[in-house]
Amino acid sequence: MIATGVRDGDAFDPRWLTVGLPAILGGVRPGRPIELGIGIRGVLLAVRLDSDEVQVTVEPDERPATVVAGEPDVVLGLMAGMVEIDHPGLTVRGDPCEVTAAFRRPTSR
Repeated sequence: MIATGVRDGDAFDPRWLTVGLPAILGGVRPGRPIELGIGIRGVLLAVRLDSDEVQVTVEPDERPATVVAGEPDVVLGLMAGMVEIDHPGLTVRGDPCEVTAAFRRPTSR
């Protein structure tokens, strides 16, 4: 899906990311807690990262101050490091530094 884009007949429910996001972002260790929203196809996910865990909430009561939104392949590409934050298929409301910090890939030493 990331490499080829969405094809006719592809099924994708943004709620599935509640399972996948902790695995995708598990290696991210921000220096401070980060909370941001991910909007995909009208569904908002709130993601909170700290030094110990990743928490994902579907349709949170309070909208995070920073939200990145786009089609599934573009947002997943951002998470995987294949797409930059300035991609024309992404919309960022709030602080883009929060998005960059949340999706920063760990460096190997």
